[in-house]
Amino acid sequence: MDRVKNNLPLELHKLLHSHEFKASHRCSDKDFTRTRALPFSRTMLLLLSLPQKSYSAELRSCFQVLDGTTANYPTSAAFSKARRKIKHSAFTSLNDFLMSLSCKKINQYRKKFKGYTIIGIDGSYLQ
Repeated sequence: MDRVKNNLPLELHKLLHSHEFKASHRCSDKDFTRTRALPFSRTMLLLLSLPQKSYSAELRSCFQVLDGTTANYPTSAAFSKARRKIKHSAFTSLNDFLMSLSCKKINQYRKKFKGYTIIGIDGSYLQ
């Protein structure tokens, strides 16, 4: 969770917190309207961090990083319910957004080799 928070681009942060994105990718108009411990943006961040431990352990570490405390973190059942309120189209739209963002970043530093743009992408995480 820590690496997602530290490397989260400002554009992605704005997208996850935008009302338009939330409104178009929630299952019902009533979902994510009240102030809860797991709003839309935080639920998406948890899903994007690819939980590797149990949900309760991931929730505890997430709230430790984001809030600085684990006093009132939500249960894993609450996370499962919040997860069900998000449409699958949110991830498709997010993928499209990240691809366009990546293309913009690549075009800033693009060099050509014999007229071709060479791009090498690796999913490795360096520590």
